[in-house]
Amino acid sequence: MARKVQPETLAVRGAYPWKEWTDGETWQLERGKDYTITDEAMRAQAYSYACRNGMVVRTGVTEEGVVLRFNKPLPKKRVKKVKRRSHEQRVEKREHNTVAQDSGSNPLEGQLPLPDSDTWNMDYAHRSGEEVRGGS
Repeated sequence: MARKVQPETLAVRGAYPWKEWTDGETWQLERGKDYTITDEAMRAQAYSYACRNGMVVRTGVTEEGVVLRFNKPLPKKRVKKVKRRSHEQRVEKREHNTVAQDSGSNPLEGQLPLPDSDTWNMDYAHRSGEEVRGGS
């Protein structure tokens, strides 16, 4: 059977001074004085408030109650987008490279020449300790 109760027993939305508690300082909330719900429920309330307002909260439970500290989250790093070439740009670059090779220009010009096979064999044999056989 339903019974009448005092109006102050009703939970009032916005009963907690969140604006005060979210100033970036660490707050010790006393069970029974600052809140009347369980510690786990109070922590859940804090996480919910932080999520709704774009904040981060750290919580802890002590013998007296719950400890809270709200912080603004760090700004997310902006990731530089890599500009992708279109299909046409890729084909054009490929054709440009092909034309450069066909025109007789040496793309390796100015670089050190590759050693001939005899020099390479002797160098490899020297490092590996193998006996060098006659040239090929």
